Amino acid sequence: MKIVTFIVVLMSTFYCGLSIGASGSTGYVEIQTIRVGGGFLRVTGVSNFNDPSNCDGSGSDNNRSVLIMEGTTSYKEMLSFVLSAKLANKPVQFWLDGCSTDSGNSIPNAKFVYIN
Repeated sequence: MKIVTFIVVLMSTFYCGLSIGASGSTGYVEIQTIRVGGGFLRVTGVSNFNDPSNCDGSGSDNNRSVLIMEGTTSYKEMLSFVLSAKLANKPVQFWLDGCSTDSGNSIPNAKFVYIN
């Protein structure tokens, strides 16, 4: 599974041309809430996580969010990963790249989801 995840990440990075400057991993996040609608999936974590994109509206230290936009490559698979992790009570890790807006707040974009 880890090899498959690595290959998907490697190939997606090649095809998407991710910007290196504002990209990075969140570290593991325990999922608190999931909201689907409005053209994106919003995942809010229970604990603080790293935001290399420095988006100003990602939330407080114990209630931070990431967005997965519907146009993101593998959106449906990422949605399945997040729902599976929530049901299994497993933490996830996101690869963030840039910011998007929800309700006037700048929130980090997740491009990949990892389950350990």
